[in-house]
Amino acid sequence: MTDPAAARKVTRALVLPGQRRIHMKHEQPRRRRVIVSAIAAMPVAVTVYDVARRYRTDREARAACLTAVVEDLAAIGAETRLVIEQDDSLVGYDNQRLIEAVSVKSTETVALSSFGVRFRAG
Repeated sequence: MTDPAAARKVTRALVLPGQRRIHMKHEQPRRRRVIVSAIAAMPVAVTVYDVARRYRTDREARAACLTAVVEDLAAIGAETRLVIEQDDSLVGYDNQRLIEAVSVKSTETVALSSFGVRFRAG
């Protein structure tokens, strides 16, 4: 989708009254299908990283996911904006994983600028 504002509008429309945001972990299966269908209808390229079942801890899964994202972005070779939901307790951890992943890809051109999006709890 060349218009990020349009993607945000579609995504915001999926947030139900009383919800602050969408998080698939907290959605019922039927609702997940609605969300996935709406996103699939957008003219975007999407990659889903399903690492939760392969790793013992959330940190290990998150590290594997961040590494895979950097590898995929390096393979694409196009300018891309990476937005990660910011967990204040993991900012340093995430940044270190991203630095490590980019350094492994140092033979390729990888310019990564990431920023976190903070969400208030409750």
